[in-house]
Amino acid sequence: MRRTVALLLMLASGCTAKKAEPPVVPLDPKVAALVAKCPASSLACDDLADVYAKGTYNTPVDMPHAAELYGKACDNGLDMGCRHLAAMYSDGRLPKDPVKVLALLTKACDMGLKLACDDLGDFHTRGAPNSQLSLAEPAYRKACEAGLGMACGHVASLYRDGRGVTRDIPTAILFYQRGCDAGTPLNCDDLGDIFAKGIGGRFDRTKAALYYRRGCDGKLQMSCDHLAALKP
Repeated sequence: MRRTVALLLMLASGCTAKKAEPPVVPLDPKVAALVAKCPASSLACDDLADVYAKGTYNTPVDMPHAAELYGKACDNGLDMGCRHLAAMYSDGRLPKDPVKVLALLTKACDMGLKLACDDLGDFHTRGAPNSQLSLAEPAYRKACEAGLGMACGHVASLYRDGRGVTRDIPTAILFYQRGCDAGTPLNCDDLGDIFAKGIGGRFDRTKAALYYRRGCDGKLQMSCDHLAALKP
């Protein structure tokens, strides 16, 4: 009885037991260094955003904070920050927003980031809201001219299929050749296909074998298979 009365008195007076506070986990030294550098270094902000986006160095994943940091890097002139933030709005880590994706990729491409130009081409070919297929070619072409082999293949595919441009097999061959020469085995394989299948009247078994061989030498198994299946 006495214990019951004592407990009631404690509850009435608000003297309840306090929950133990979780221990404060100090930042990893590498993360702490990025935090210190971020206000002045856009690259540090981008690297710190990666930490929060991926949960590395025992840091809890925090997508809104990662987006804020990518945005800071982008605003301070880091093209990669713009591209990384665009990816978050595109892949669902943030609420999807094609308007922001388009603006961010355009900004990064205009700043000279060839991967962003290629992404911008993809944006326009995939039929996203606010996309325009006719704008894919100049975006891919800019990335190709900056040395991105796979983008050359993307330009070529547009001309091969007549998507957003007038179908033009000679131009497709030209860009596949550029991509192949830049070290993209898939473009060598695509070029082999043109000659093996006679696309646009360009049948040439010798050239097909040549480009399939280049794709195969580039470790693309599909090209090795195409070379083996090429009829004599």
